[in-house]
Amino acid sequence: MGMFQRLLARLTGAPVFSLNDFQDRKAIGRYGEDLAARYLKKQGYTLMDRNVELGRNEIDLIALDKRENCVCFVEVKTRTQADAFAPESAVGPEKQQRLRNAAAVWLGQYQSPDTYYRFDVVGVLLQEGARPEISHFRNAFQ
Repeated sequence: MGMFQRLLARLTGAPVFSLNDFQDRKAIGRYGEDLAARYLKKQGYTLMDRNVELGRNEIDLIALDKRENCVCFVEVKTRTQADAFAPESAVGPEKQQRLRNAAAVWLGQYQSPDTYYRFDVVGVLLQEGARPEISHFRNAFQ
């Protein structure tokens, strides 16, 4: 990250992304999940759980949308400028089904049968030297 970018980050308080700050794609993914969790908290959500493994399936974030009293199963997709497509487009039918299966297990363990829930996708786009762009797709699929 250049000196100007570091100064800008310090003055604005906003993180500036640099690929040099990360070891691998998993580290970038964890950073994206951190950003998504912070974003959701700022939007009034309560984070209930994170990186929940249920069998072969994983849920990135589970949050409570207090305005709607709704449990949100959130898939976070993080991409860099080098990627050719929008982060949220990576949540296809197969991934959606795995998330539905994991959510059913989690709901069976921790919630009453009449709990209102939905599936959200948070896309995080990281571009070299810029602040991250976050897109939140509420009720992204059924």
